[in-house]
Amino acid sequence: MAFPRQVPGIPRLSEVHELETDVVFAHVDGVALRYDHYHPRQVTGAAPAVVVVHGGAWSAGDPSQAAGNALHFAHRGIATVSISYRLAPAHHFPAPLDDVRHGLRHVRAHAADLGIDPARLALLGLSAGAHLALLAHLAGGLGALETRPLVHVDHHL
Repeated sequence: MAFPRQVPGIPRLSEVHELETDVVFAHVDGVALRYDHYHPRQVTGAAPAVVVVHGGAWSAGDPSQAAGNALHFAHRGIATVSISYRLAPAHHFPAPLDDVRHGLRHVRAHAADLGIDPARLALLGLSAGAHLALLAHLAGGLGALETRPLVHVDHHL
């Protein structure tokens, strides 16, 4: 399935990276949650990784926004997994936060398949994504958000 991409023409392969785009890891409320995976080619074994949450005022954007940072990281042997989330106004808070937390869990659970080291993960957000990244970090300590499960998740791995 083709998804709209804010940043077109990202190279899929270079001397330093391989890119797999629009990998769907779940469907929630009819929305495909997906990621772009930039794997550094010069790394043997599990690479450190950055999980990126895109910006877009909570109502736009997609994983392609991470391209510039991801290529920069790949030059340094760091993988990038750029995740999507459900967008406003169709989806209200805490839906995007749930999606980001689910994406992080997915990355950790599938770290071996992704060729990344789950003990060396960083979370980075761009604009609205930075807000969601911060909330994802804090949500574990907030009782009302601590154990929010995703509903209607259909895994397609």
